Amino acid sequence: MIETFTFSQHASKAPPHWLRLLERTCVLWPMATLLLLVFSGCGDLGGPGNGEDPAFAIYLAADTSTKIWDLPAEDLTTLDLSDTPLLTSSDLRLYDFSAHVMYLRDHRSDILPYSSGRESFFLDSWCHRPFLIMAHDVPLYAGQFSCSVSSLIGAMVPEFSDLSGCMYPINTLHIDWDWHTPDLEDPRRNEYVRAALMDAGVFRAGISVRLDSLSSSNDDDLSIVEYTFTLTNNDIDDLFVPDPELMGDALYHYFTNGLVIHNLETGESLGRVNRSADFGLGITRWRESWYTRVPSGTSITRTTVVDAIEQLTPGEYLATMIYQAPATVPAFRVFRNGGRVWLGDVLSEPVGLSIGGGGEVTLGVNDTPRM
Repeated sequence: MIETFTFSQHASKAPPHWLRLLERTCVLWPMATLLLLVFSGCGDLGGPGNGEDPAFAIYLAADTSTKIWDLPAEDLTTLDLSDTPLLTSSDLRLYDFSAHVMYLRDHRSDILPYSSGRESFFLDSWCHRPFLIMAHDVPLYAGQFSCSVSSLIGAMVPEFSDLSGCMYPINTLHIDWDWHTPDLEDPRRNEYVRAALMDAGVFRAGISVRLDSLSSSNDDDLSIVEYTFTLTNNDIDDLFVPDPELMGDALYHYFTNGLVIHNLETGESLGRVNRSADFGLGITRWRESWYTRVPSGTSITRTTVVDAIEQLTPGEYLATMIYQAPATVPAFRVFRNGGRVWLGDVLSEPVGLSIGGGGEVTLGVNDTPRM
């Protein structure tokens, strides 16, 4: 039996001004479309707020010196935007909403500000420059350009990263989110962005993962953790995903830390502290043999072992699984055999984890995978 899931919006307070504006926009959109048809001969209506309304777009601030910390704290609609977008849905072949990887129609160097044509570093002037994710002409959240040459964090926001981003195929673009803590909600998982991508016909659901079970044993000052997870293909395409059964536990965890375990008492996040195997530089080369094909609407369950988690002492925790695929896939191999190679990373929903005085582990029940 194939499980089906729905995406739920978390709302604990009244929506901000821009959200109410978007709701009104969605309600009045048919009327607005009719008015545009009637007045289509009245001159150029291009630009934000002037009738040119791609379902999904990414804009920059009009002032090129603006940094992420200069943005208005509450209402992004007050920010003056560039006349033309950096990217729109017409530039996309598809958008994988599970990993927030955009599959482009052209080369990403035609879009992003790489230095001297090299896909290693952004131009210095673009470090911490903000970008705005727009749905039907309304800004929904902001991100920043993250430069490897800068020592500043900038802000805890989604980002385009030059160094990690360049590892992805040249026809893709990844909106990254590094803040894997239970008290921060990922702004990329925005219901209105999802709807806009569907309107544009480029939305893909990608995958979800669920942490099913976990056991641990201590070895000196580290814990060896065995965990079982279920991966579900929610996409309309068949997907090729990295499989720990084919890669082996050590190689699989070379590309991902596997687990983040948050201590509820101390507030610390415990994760992998080293990589137990040195596979050499050649391991960055992609291998087709690492992957399993998961047909659309089906699931696989796998058990794997991570051998270097900081020691788990008795107490209460939240456990989250990180499922991550190698990024170094050749661009011409992404779409193949009626499916595509899945790229990016995705988190499971956090589940409660109790460790008793004798080392016994109790994992809370969680039936809701992260979409």
